[in-house]
Amino acid sequence: MAVYCYSFLIDVGTPARLLGHYEESYTRALVEFCEDRWPCCFENKYGRCTIPRRNHIKGHQNERGRILGDGAYKSAGDFTVETYRDEWRATLDQNLQHIRKKMDKKTSGEFPIDEEQAATDLHRQLMEEFYSNMGNLDAYTNHSACFCCLRELPEHPLPCGHVLCTPCVKSFYAKKDNVSYTMDHCPLHPDQKWEWRIPIKPRLAGVRILSLDG
Repeated sequence: MAVYCYSFLIDVGTPARLLGHYEESYTRALVEFCEDRWPCCFENKYGRCTIPRRNHIKGHQNERGRILGDGAYKSAGDFTVETYRDEWRATLDQNLQHIRKKMDKKTSGEFPIDEEQAATDLHRQLMEEFYSNMGNLDAYTNHSACFCCLRELPEHPLPCGHVLCTPCVKSFYAKKDNVSYTMDHCPLHPDQKWEWRIPIKPRLAGVRILSLDG
């Protein structure tokens, strides 16, 4: 839930507009969690069922695949998409309103900063809080989505193994020159310090081809 709130910081707009814009994404996230992750709560003397709804076709099974008994999927606390949908949206809205207030404070306080910098600073703070509770982050790698923003295609691998998208590199760099950005840590775990140069083609630079004729 919290990670989806973080991605709202990248866009500019009212909380209501942003929540509506992401409705398909956060609804799909809830559906996938309930169908593919939330285990059955059936339990008997042979053990507890660990199979989620979508894979619950052979009855109740434990983590080793052993059949515990016949029967349909049972959700703990009646937790389903239908029963939690409204609370899910209300919780996201509450978190987004809270983030918006922090943004307003940064951009209109005693020492105001521009909205893009405020979003970057707040995103860094929230992300550090979130990932600090995730344990060993080395297991969290993905080559189809940037785990820093959950929005863009990851293109730039870091020494720690995480892969960032170009916008995140441009948001969290330590220093830059005309053709590269230098990172001094990974945004997912800022306690690890190093220097890593990432070459990025300037936005207005055209495609260049070196041709060698023999």
